[in-house]
Amino acid sequence: MKTFREKAALWIHHSKVSGMKLAARMGFKKYREMVDGPATDMTNDRATKRFIKHYIQPEDTAVRKWVELGNGKTYLDVGAGSGRFSKIVLESGASRVAAVDINPKCIEVLNLRFKEESRFEAKLADATLLPYDNNSFDRVLCLGNTLGNMFYAWPGVENSFQAEVLREMMRVAKECVVLTLQRKSALRIALQYYRMNGYDVYSYENGIARLREKHVTPHGSVYTSESRSQKFDPEDILKIVEKAGISQKCVDISPINKYNWFVVIRKS
Repeated sequence: MKTFREKAALWIHHSKVSGMKLAARMGFKKYREMVDGPATDMTNDRATKRFIKHYIQPEDTAVRKWVELGNGKTYLDVGAGSGRFSKIVLESGASRVAAVDINPKCIEVLNLRFKEESRFEAKLADATLLPYDNNSFDRVLCLGNTLGNMFYAWPGVENSFQAEVLREMMRVAKECVVLTLQRKSALRIALQYYRMNGYDVYSYENGIARLREKHVTPHGSVYTSESRSQKFDPEDILKIVEKAGISQKCVDISPINKYNWFVVIRKS
């Protein structure tokens, strides 16, 4: 009897589809499990290795190289999730790392993951109202296209919190705010990411993927929410910067690869 990996290899060979298309069809484990979870046939399969090699690793490498230039500085990781980037910053010589997320489950994961790390703290917080004083951190990070995901919609209502969050991050930063944002050329790999995480992607217009997700209330009723995930050209980034009241002269935008931008917004 063939193993999962052998079946996947045969499917790629006979159907002549790319590994990434196969990943989208098969529905791999959650993003966090793919990156740093337990080793399984899924995490070791050819398509997942390709996903990590061409999307995850270049972004991680860019962040690591930049952080290592500021050894000993303090950092705030906004929208930290399971701590992918907090881990990189800690390993790169930061003197202190604070992480915030709006999801209580993420805070539980962060506190468990870094429970032995004295330089780390995690807080439940809304990114539009960070629980820190002005200039509390040398650098503030918002990575993994997190700012691009702060774009929500309900029937008849569409709202973006991107400029508000950027202003708030600039407030608590001494030196700069750093973003990694998806380029519009990341459409295909982004849609595969959403499918792998169980989202129903039902349209994509003007660089914004419309996502639908089902939720269950504590009383057992089911409701559906929509969210937006924006991909960016440099002009899109500068529009948010301008809306936040920040001079475009303070912004440096450079490509990590064909999928992501690396953005540094200096305080002055």
